[in-house]
Amino acid sequence: MKQKKKNIKDTSTTVETQTLLIEDDKKQQLQSIQEKESKTKKKKKRKKEITKKRFWLNICVFAVMGCFSGIFVGNYIVEAFLSKVDYSMYDETSLRAGDNIPSLLKKNIASLTPAEIFVVGEYKLSQEYQYQMNASGKVTNPLTDQLVWSTFQKQGDQYYNNQISKGIKNVAYQMHYTVNSDVIVQSGKPENDGAATWNGAEEKVSAEEYKQQWGTSPTGVIPYVVGTRTVIGKGTKNLVEGVYQCEISLHPQASVINYVKQMSKMSGLDSPKFNYVTVQFSVDQNGRFLSITIKEEYKVTYGMTVTCGGSLLMQFEYDNVTLL
Repeated sequence: MKQKKKNIKDTSTTVETQTLLIEDDKKQQLQSIQEKESKTKKKKKRKKEITKKRFWLNICVFAVMGCFSGIFVGNYIVEAFLSKVDYSMYDETSLRAGDNIPSLLKKNIASLTPAEIFVVGEYKLSQEYQYQMNASGKVTNPLTDQLVWSTFQKQGDQYYNNQISKGIKNVAYQMHYTVNSDVIVQSGKPENDGAATWNGAEEKVSAEEYKQQWGTSPTGVIPYVVGTRTVIGKGTKNLVEGVYQCEISLHPQASVINYVKQMSKMSGLDSPKFNYVTVQFSVDQNGRFLSITIKEEYKVTYGMTVTCGGSLLMQFEYDNVTLL
C-alpha cells in the first residue's frame, strides 16, 4: 500500500515538472515573438523617419531649384523687358543743338574743351574734299571674339564705305553714294583680314532711308552723337609734340541712338544696354582728326543676358585717296 502511494507521488512530480517546462517554453516563445515585434516596429519607425527626412530634403531641393530658376526667369524678364532702353526718347537734332559750331570755329583749339574739340573735328571732317578712314576692332563675349573692319572714303561728292564682321556671325556690306543720288548697298561674304567677296544683289535706297537703317548719313563716318550734351564730365586734354590727345566719356544712352541701328543692321542685336562708352582721340593743331579709339561695354539679352566689350581704332588719312 505504501509503495503505491509513492508511485502516485512520483507521477505527480513528473507532471508538474513537465508543466513547468511547457510554461517556460511558452514564455521563451512569447519573449521571442515580442522581440521580433519590437525589432519590426523599430525598423518601421526608422524607415518612417528616413522617409520623412527624405521628403523634407526633396522639398528643400525643389525649393532651392525654384528659387534659382525664379531668379533666372526674373532676371531675364527684367533685362529683356523691364530694363529695355527706349532710344526713341532722344532726338539727335536736340542733342546737337547745344553746340554753336560757328562760334567754336573762331576759337583756338587750345581754348576748347575736349567735347568742343571733337565737335570741331567732326565738322572739319565733313568739309574735307577727300580723306580715308581705316578701322579695325574686336568685340569680346563669353563665346568667341567678333572681329570687325571698316573703310570709309570721301572724294569730292563721292563716298564709299564697307563694313565687315567675322566671328559668331559673318556679315559684310559695302555702300557707294554720289551726292543727290540714291545709295547703292551690296552684301558680301567676309574673308580673312578684313577682305570680302561682294556677291550680293545691289539695293538702292535714298539717303534718308539709309540713315534710318544704318543710323549714320552716307556722308558720315562717326556713328555716335558726340557733343556737349552727350559728353559726361570735362574729359582730359594734353598737348604732346603738336598733337592734342583727348579723352571723353559719353552718355550710355543718348550718344548711341544712331549706333544701335548700325548694330541691329550688322548683327541683329535688339536694344543693347550700354554700361559705358569712352572715346580717346587725337587732332592736330588745326583740329583735324588723326585717330579715334572707342571702348565700350554693353549687355544684350537672347535667352540669357551676355556682357560684351568692344574696342575700335579709327585712323585718318587726307592725301592720295582713290575710291575702291
